[in-house]
Amino acid sequence: MYDSSVKVLTAKGGSQQLPPSLYDYLCLTADRKLFVNDAYPNHAQVLNKISYFRQVGLFDGNPIPIAPAEIRAFYDKSARKTQESSQLQRDIADLFAKAASQNVSDVMINVRKMETLIQFKTSGDLQLIHEYTAEHGQAMQKAIFMTMCEQTGKTFQAKTAQEARMKSMYLPDNISGLRIATQPTDSGTLLVARLLKEVDQNDISLTKSGYAQFQVDLIDDATSNTEGIIVFAGPTGSGKSTTMSGIMAQAIKISQGTKHVVTIENPVEYLISAPVQSRRMIGDKLVVKEIRSHAIQIPITGAGSKKTKEKFGDTVRSLMRLAPDIIMIGEVRDGGSVKAAVDASLTGHFVVTSTHASYAMQILKRLMTVGATGDEQISKDEVCDASVFTCFICQRLVKSLCQHCARPLIDHMNELDPKLIERLNQVYDGDLTGIKIYGDGCPKCSGLFSRTVLAEIINTDQRYMENYLQSIYSAETYWLEKLKGIPMKAHGLIKVKNGIVDPRHLEGVLGKIKLDERIDKEYFKQLILQESQLEH
Repeated sequence: MYDSSVKVLTAKGGSQQLPPSLYDYLCLTADRKLFVNDAYPNHAQVLNKISYFRQVGLFDGNPIPIAPAEIRAFYDKSARKTQESSQLQRDIADLFAKAASQNVSDVMINVRKMETLIQFKTSGDLQLIHEYTAEHGQAMQKAIFMTMCEQTGKTFQAKTAQEARMKSMYLPDNISGLRIATQPTDSGTLLVARLLKEVDQNDISLTKSGYAQFQVDLIDDATSNTEGIIVFAGPTGSGKSTTMSGIMAQAIKISQGTKHVVTIENPVEYLISAPVQSRRMIGDKLVVKEIRSHAIQIPITGAGSKKTKEKFGDTVRSLMRLAPDIIMIGEVRDGGSVKAAVDASLTGHFVVTSTHASYAMQILKRLMTVGATGDEQISKDEVCDASVFTCFICQRLVKSLCQHCARPLIDHMNELDPKLIERLNQVYDGDLTGIKIYGDGCPKCSGLFSRTVLAEIINTDQRYMENYLQSIYSAETYWLEKLKGIPMKAHGLIKVKNGIVDPRHLEGVLGKIKLDERIDKEYFKQLILQESQLEH
């Protein structure tokens, strides 16, 4: 919403400068727009200012209600434009602005013994952007950490892993946060900046992300419960936070803001809100208008230290005092946080959280391992309760093909390894129609790949849990044969057959193509057809 070319009249130095105490309440811009905090439309000082600005003709139409964080962004960005900053800071800000404009997920500043490499990561691929001297790279890392992040002044230690978050005044347009992590290497220090995009939860949907309809149905079944825990897993950068935030926003929207949604995150990545209808009586008249209802989001910063882990656990345990209905715990990381999530579920709350696991089948084992650590521990039997842990979801991202320049495989068979062709024939019984491979790029994609989700979902029952206690293989067989489970690789193979993913890209993410013999092949073919019809 913020336009860097438009002056903020109510900011410091503006013609209608307000005291900083009112920055969270309203903002007047030079393009004749007045923004007000949607939570305080009847605040006395807000009403007085609206009346004055209207009287002197400084804004058109009606005040525009927005979230307080969005109002604060106007002032932060304005401060960034007007404050004195070093040339190095401006160069760094320009670098991140360039990254944001190119849809980059990570900026890497790799200081080595003799040089510094600046790389952008886009759709999982690294690209070298600049080369500098080692001294210049060290100065960049120090400036970012000590002068441009929220804990300004904290000593930058090149030989110690550290984390920080960039001040909002330095963020590029359309970026909600910039997460900084440093790590010493054998030849220097690597700084990785993760760009967190501003996400409109109205645009987030499981199908748009790449979930198949049968998977959406499984998640709908899980989220229809009023209690229980959904656990997400997947590697860093796999879109877990986006999906989890979308589910929370959807919960707000479905309940029309009547459910109290609270999150605990390290750090807060996406502001979670949804449009709802506000109904209230003014006199004898019912007034209905659309406002945004927001989740209560609690940040836990400085991950990694023992003190922070204790703080995280204490925060999870104290969460119940906030009377939440729906809870998102960014990650369960020890026995205390797992136990707190279980206790929340057992007392009638719906919980969404995440853990580190490569596949959905590994989530339960990970919970058992994590649950056995820390001051508080939780037993395997407590974890293996299908009424508590109701759904396990694992997702990854794979490059998706541009449908304007992708080419049919059957016309370019010579471009693929014959062994890969053999594997494809075995999976699809010799029918390779519909499969596509990437082309040379076109104006629609500019030669860049977007990405789509590969996922697998286990909606648990008690028999699955009991089988798991016997062996993982037994539980997996039960999931595949009795619950008609579709593993992540099979989901990818559905996308390959429907021309969404190049088979080479699928193998690059999940290894050699193969369909588990325990999967019902007729059901697999039905899903391919079902998804093909939905695509078209």
